[in-house]
Amino acid sequence: MTCRLEFGGRKRQVFSASSYSELFFLDEATAFSAGHRPCAECRRERYNEFKTAWVKANPGLIRSVNPPIAEIDKVMHAERALRGGGKVTFDAPLADLPPGTFIEFGKDALLVWRHGLLRWSFSGYSRVHSPPAPSTLARVLTPASVVRVFRSGFVPGIDASAAS
Repeated sequence: MTCRLEFGGRKRQVFSASSYSELFFLDEATAFSAGHRPCAECRRERYNEFKTAWVKANPGLIRSVNPPIAEIDKVMHAERALRGGGKVTFDAPLADLPPGTFIEFGKDALLVWRHGLLRWSFSGYSRVHSPPAPSTLARVLTPASVVRVFRSGFVPGIDASAAS
């Protein structure tokens, strides 16, 4: 899940013993591509928006109209991690991918965004000056259920460098 860096005056020691491993993402789109969703406590409003959009976009993957989040987490985990390690990916035509989706192109992770493809880096996004053709079959890094959420109109938060 993705949490706020500050919430309710709490202080945590990063990578403390007997705890989960904290991961830090450039932005929400990056976290979604890794299969993480908003926290139900510190990001409650965004969590509710995402859960509602996920359920609506993925009715065949769940057993009820208001599934427990653990059911959604189980689906998302299966869509992101291979047993024994590795990342689950799938191929789709670039033209069919909604804004917010990450693809792998060559050795780069690219974000499909409103005005074209953006190259991801730890410090932000940069323009792709020679993008692949829209008909290109792209290796998709974002979990399939999340791609359907984006296709339904849910827009992930993006680092400000995407605007430059």
